[in-house]
Amino acid sequence: MTFDYVTCEYPLPLPEEEQENFEGVDWSQFEFQTNAFLLLKEGEEFFGIDTYAIDTEGEIYKQVMDRHYEEDAHGLLDVKESFKGVEKIDYTGELTFNGLHLHEKYDYFLEFKALFWKGDLKELSLADWKKEDNFDRVKAQKTLEEKFKNAQRKDAGLLKKFWNKLIKLPLMVVRYILALLMKASFTVERWLSL
Repeated sequence: MTFDYVTCEYPLPLPEEEQENFEGVDWSQFEFQTNAFLLLKEGEEFFGIDTYAIDTEGEIYKQVMDRHYEEDAHGLLDVKESFKGVEKIDYTGELTFNGLHLHEKYDYFLEFKALFWKGDLKELSLADWKKEDNFDRVKAQKTLEEKFKNAQRKDAGLLKKFWNKLIKLPLMVVRYILALLMKASFTVERWLSL
């Protein structure tokens, strides 16, 4: 399922008991996810990911992107995007957006519901939140990082093997043949100079 991004400069109703864990978090830069605008995209030529912003006044804006197809060197079509500005949208309805905040000891899943009338925020509430110990995620992340580093080392080893077998070995054979030719030319030159 696809989703769009939402940033929110409007003050969020965060869980009271977790305020100290959220100190220093710039929520206005946090990218939440939503699928509330999917129905608005029906019939559009491009089904891209869009970014919306709720400003400090509670108005909702959309980043306007110009999207078009371009053919690459291999004849494949690629969607190219260019930023055209922002526009206030006249959205009426409920906007549910959520995100996962990764903290030192815990991970927080936060879900908010915003009610809009003609592009103006009327109500914003905390719909759901969960606090989970992140020990398993951090452990899995470190394991994945180690596997990635090992794969990079193996790739470096494979590159070295490739260099030795496909490049270095033929060059050694060529140098050996050239050395034999030079030795033979010196021998012929010595015979002729007697």
